[in-house]
Amino acid sequence: PGKSLDSVPSGIPADTEKLDLRSTGLAILSE
Repeated sequence: PGKSLDSVPSGIPADTEKLDLRSTGLAILSE
């Protein structure tokens, strides 16, 4: 399961994707 998260179809690392999701989540919460 972890390996599937290592790389996404778009080629963006899972870590980066998680950071993007956090930033988006924080932005939504800020609004």
